Amino acid sequence: MNKVGAWFKRRVVDPVVQELKKGISPEALALATAVGIFLCVSPIIGTTTVLCLFFGWLLRLNQVVLMTINFFSYPLQIAMIIPFVRLGEFICQAEPLPLNPKVMVESFAASPAQFMREFGMAGVHGILGWIISAPLIIGILLLLLRPLYRQIAQRWKP
Repeated sequence: MNKVGAWFKRRVVDPVVQELKKGISPEALALATAVGIFLCVSPIIGTTTVLCLFFGWLLRLNQVVLMTINFFSYPLQIAMIIPFVRLGEFICQAEPLPLNPKVMVESFAASPAQFMREFGMAGVHGILGWIISAPLIIGILLLLLRPLYRQIAQRWKP
């Protein structure tokens, strides 16, 4: 096994297998994974750990799974910001804002208050798009993950 494969096994596969060995059901594991992925693509950077802790506690989801997902989801979170903002703009029938990451970072560095005036509604639209997409994202992930985790659980049964 190469270094990347060994690292992935140690950081992703082994924690999931350990949770299955401790007795978590494949269904509970699938739910924690699906909800975790949804929470970790929040369009507001810096919120995912708190979201995972709060909803993990509220819904009694497996925190190990949530935090493992949180660790790996940052690139996906970044990739999903603009689609969520565009979905929110579409729902609100708002004029699309030009979302250039370089301009946004420079604007924030120059003046956070001015950044909020210019891009605050983009955040609101992103949150709206993200929340509206929850049933679809979680539903599809559950459909895909339940059979996968059942298969893994069968493999690891004593």
